Amino acid sequence: MAWATDSTPISKRKQFRRLRDRFLFTYIGVIAATMGIFAIVTYEVVAIHRNRQLDDQLRQLSASALRLFPILNYEYGEILAESRGEVDEDDREEDPHDPIITFDAAGNPQALKLEDLIEAEGELDTSMLALGDSINELPQGIEWYRANRALIVKEGNKFPEAALPEQLPRQGKIIKRHDFHSLSLPIYDEAQQTNVGYVRVTASTAQVEAELIQLRWGLLLGALGASGLTVITGIWLTRASLSPVVQSFEQLRQFTADASHELRNPLTAIQASVAVMQNHPERIDERDEAKLEAIATASSQMRELVEDLLLLARMDHHAPNRSMWRDIPLDELLEDLVDLVRDRADQAKVQLTESFKSLTVQGDADQLKRLFLNLISNAVQYTPAGGSVAVDLEVMTNTAVVQVKDTGIGIAPEHLTKVFERFWRADPARQADAGGTGLGLAISLAIAQRHGGKITVTSEVGTGSCFEVCLPLG
Repeated sequence: MAWATDSTPISKRKQFRRLRDRFLFTYIGVIAATMGIFAIVTYEVVAIHRNRQLDDQLRQLSASALRLFPILNYEYGEILAESRGEVDEDDREEDPHDPIITFDAAGNPQALKLEDLIEAEGELDTSMLALGDSINELPQGIEWYRANRALIVKEGNKFPEAALPEQLPRQGKIIKRHDFHSLSLPIYDEAQQTNVGYVRVTASTAQVEAELIQLRWGLLLGALGASGLTVITGIWLTRASLSPVVQSFEQLRQFTADASHELRNPLTAIQASVAVMQNHPERIDERDEAKLEAIATASSQMRELVEDLLLLARMDHHAPNRSMWRDIPLDELLEDLVDLVRDRADQAKVQLTESFKSLTVQGDADQLKRLFLNLISNAVQYTPAGGSVAVDLEVMTNTAVVQVKDTGIGIAPEHLTKVFERFWRADPARQADAGGTGLGLAISLAIAQRHGGKITVTSEVGTGSCFEVCLPLG
């Protein structure tokens, strides 16, 4: 398991900017998701409502069409008989009209337009003419069929190409396509309860789609406008929300720096006084020797802690002075550090190995020494007797990569994200390193980032750890 820690900023000011950005993006994301859900729900509700209105319109139109079917069926039958010459001379009207029904090659009669039927039968109900006019004004169409599914009359300008559905329930069946809705209804003789015909009413969805397109554009433009307003208010809100936090942290950081600086003088005085007393053991009561030793040890630890806090405060507050940097042979620096720790490793019976390539980086030599000394010392300290620590240096894509691997106690997966936090140490570390300050890895991380690099740690409990430092080549 690995955790990269290069995303942690060098200074707390940058950290707050990142926190502000995360807060802003979260706020914008929540608002955008809310507006998106609102837009989708609004669009779907309107689309369902408009489609239902279209279906209701079909049913209203079909009700008018059903009332006209008996008249149309009768008149069509008469015209069909005349067209076929099946009417007796005695039954012909005094002024018969010309046959208007045509037949296909198989002899099947073709459907009439409602206006043709009205023209042939002038005495028909005027409601037919009104119905025809209303249909022709809209992208709609009505078809009347006989019981044998033969089309007899149609009116309008929108007709589906498919035939009537095979199975039609009494309440009818609505077929929805992307460009039209079609309602097919069977017609029954209420007295005999027999099927005498069918009617199919069709309406185009063009108007509904046009309205929905306008709605989509409206919602999109509204969402964009609201998003712009959200960004503006979000920036103001995040700044206003974090301003007290930033101010409080700046005060705390300044207090830490000031306190660390002010503590150096009394600690120096304590250490000097204890050293003077220890240099004259004849003046010390034997019973007080242990107490003086404890005072000396505690003051030394306190001074180390103060120095670490002061170093972190300086790195938090000041940007790196690159004008003071110089070319540093990283292989020589690491070799010196390994030689420095070798005696301690031999005493702990830990094998310390090295593998270096000749590489040069730009930076502060003292800070880089502190960085790698922390890592190498920790590796030796947390590796049991008989284990090994390897320090390797290699180059990868213009980057110097230093790996410090050990076969030590390892770090639990849930602790990997915390190892670079200030003052944090896992319980095994606290037991093994009672004298440490808990700031070593935090300082190492800050130094690596000040040099434009990063630190990655991988570890398994009982197997060991590997700290990898990546630094840009000089």
